Amino acid sequence: MILLSILAATLSFRLIEFPFWRGRWSHAGSLRIILVSFLVMATVVLAMFHGLRQLPQADTTTDMSYQWRVDLPVIYRMECDAWYAHARVEPCVFGAEAAERTVVFVGDSIGAQWFSIVPAIFPEPLWRIIVLTKSSCAMVDEDYHYTRIGKVYQVCTDWRNAVLDELDTLKPDVLIMGSAATYDFTETQWVEGSSRVLERVSAAATKVFVIPGTPSLNFDGPGCVSRHLSPERQIDRAACLAKDRVQHVEPVAKFLGQSANRFPNVNVLNLNDLVCPGGVCSAISEAGQVVFRDSQHLTDSFVRSQIPFVRERLMN
Repeated sequence: MILLSILAATLSFRLIEFPFWRGRWSHAGSLRIILVSFLVMATVVLAMFHGLRQLPQADTTTDMSYQWRVDLPVIYRMECDAWYAHARVEPCVFGAEAAERTVVFVGDSIGAQWFSIVPAIFPEPLWRIIVLTKSSCAMVDEDYHYTRIGKVYQVCTDWRNAVLDELDTLKPDVLIMGSAATYDFTETQWVEGSSRVLERVSAAATKVFVIPGTPSLNFDGPGCVSRHLSPERQIDRAACLAKDRVQHVEPVAKFLGQSANRFPNVNVLNLNDLVCPGGVCSAISEAGQVVFRDSQHLTDSFVRSQIPFVRERLMN
């Protein structure tokens, strides 16, 4: 690019700048130069406009695929997730500090995908919402190797401990926690590591809800929908189904249930049947809602469509 810019500068100097400066056109009147310049620019603009109109029109399915991929909860436009950059607790806060009640939402990106249910079920001005999230950080009191950084995820451990201290201070009325089910823990680590966390948070919060990790697809959701979307906007759902995916996450849901049963104010809020009805996961729901924004995270539109069902479960 540098060489091309030097070449363009050289050509423009020799063919345009120098002739008007000291060359054969240096004695031309200013009005003539302006008129000729305007004519050249107008010709170029018209030629480019005509050329652009001859190009193929944008692929609307590709545009829609992009929209599905960026269908994220509002917290992703805020600064409460520093990932592995540091272990500081930097909450996203919604509502007034003087609100009568407080709900805290804690988890990794799989937990955070459910955020939009919180303001819908715990609305302002009665509720203040505090979000504490760190991607790829399990709410399990166990150290683990994070392949993305090639070492033990110490930032996660430090952040999780800091969050537990923060909850001791906040003492929320409701705490909602969620983590992926794909962390490489043994059954004992899941049960005992989760129990150690729940022991702390159950003493700090009045009610605690634990959302197990959701199933994933074995393919890219938006890509599959785009490939099987007809010009009439009809989708072949059968081409984007994934069976036997729930079985990969249900054991972890049971481990979390064992931990939760040790504490009277802790409940498991399993929403996996909403994501994969009948145990079958799909990139697009029967109602035509795109479910996944990649292979494992849910679209915010789908999450919002599940608010009535989640509300009913929480109230029960």
